[in-house]
Amino acid sequence: MSDSDAYRICHRDGVGRCLVAARDLEPLDVILEDTPAAVGPEEFSYENGVCVACYRQIDAAASFQCDECGFELLCSVECAKSAVHVENECAILKTLKASSLPQPTSLLPCLLCIRILLLQVRQNT
Repeated sequence: MSDSDAYRICHRDGVGRCLVAARDLEPLDVILEDTPAAVGPEEFSYENGVCVACYRQIDAAASFQCDECGFELLCSVECAKSAVHVENECAILKTLKASSLPQPTSLLPCLLCIRILLLQVRQNT
C-alpha cells in the first residue's frame, strides 16, 4: 500500500498503524479501494432466494440445480459452472448431498464460512 494525496500511513501509540487524512476530504471522496477475500449471500437473501454465483435475486422454486453437487440456488448453467461455485462450495456440497436437503436456503448462512475456510486451506498449501 502506498501513500496517496488523500491519506498518509502513520503509527500511533495505543492504536498501531493507521491511515490519517492528509488533506480535507470531500463527501464521496474515494480514499481506499480493495477487493474482498471472500463473498457470500447477504442475510436478506435467505428467504428471498439469490444465485450463489452472481447474486441476482431468483425465485427459489424456479432456480437451476447444479449437475455436480445438486445445489439448487443457481440462476443458470453458466453460474453452475462458474469458478465462484465450482472452486468453492461445489465439491463440499457434493459430499454432503445438497440435493437431499429439504430447503436449499438452509445452506446459505454457511456458504461464506465455507468459502473463507477454503481460502485459508488454499493459502496453506
